[in-house]
Amino acid sequence: MPNTLQAISIGAMIPAGNYGKVFSSHTKAVNFIYKNQVITICSRHVCAGPFRIVLSESDVSALDSFSLQHGILQIAGQVCNTSTADIYQINCLQPVLDAQMRRIRIKKCFMHYLDKVPPFGVGALLRAEEGNLKGFELALAKSYKQGQKLFSEENYSEGIKCFKGKGYGLTPGGDDFLAGYILGLAYRQKMGKKDLSEILAVLLYESLSENYLSNTFLIQAAQLLPNRDWLDFFESLESNTKDPLPFMQQISALGASSGYDTLSGFFAAWEMI
Repeated sequence: MPNTLQAISIGAMIPAGNYGKVFSSHTKAVNFIYKNQVITICSRHVCAGPFRIVLSESDVSALDSFSLQHGILQIAGQVCNTSTADIYQINCLQPVLDAQMRRIRIKKCFMHYLDKVPPFGVGALLRAEEGNLKGFELALAKSYKQGQKLFSEENYSEGIKCFKGKGYGLTPGGDDFLAGYILGLAYRQKMGKKDLSEILAVLLYESLSENYLSNTFLIQAAQLLPNRDWLDFFESLESNTKDPLPFMQQISALGASSGYDTLSGFFAAWEMI
């Protein structure tokens, strides 16, 4: 690490305090436990977010603590330069396009998504022929399909059980799907000015678990507090001049299939999967 750490972005939702309990750590991100979620120190390769501090470093895995007090950021006991850091906060998302045009643009993104979704991502398993699967993938497909059926019947509490904690990765594919589904409904509520608050409350409450990283994405989704990649995607969907596909591709690139799995939930919330 250099003598002086440089912050690129600081999330506006990060509470002041001392953080020293690590939930998970790797080259691009160290996740510190805060209540039932995480606050993350990120490398420069990770986009900004409301609960993220992005540094100019390429490897942050060695960091084991930080504090934010009275506007002063210290990381591993070292004062961090925040003079040029952006404070990441969500400007109020507002509908620009009419409902039909928005759905057309989302449908275009969905068709592109179908061409690229990895074979064992949630979206692919939801559409897969079970005769072509075996073992763990077959069990996942059956569970996901049952969950989708229960969601269509508005039996959210039981449907969540079919996704929660199921799949691959630090945030299992089923958790990513739930975060995307909640995010999709929250976005529909905002853009369509339709009250979905009761459904969102049930989805969030039932989806939370001991996976604090998954919890963070779920909490952000329910409150429509997206990270920069999703915010860019939403803003492009409402634009008359921006193509949303490049912004969706940024999301798709997250993790082995995490981005695709979150997108699968988003499209399911729009009744496209």
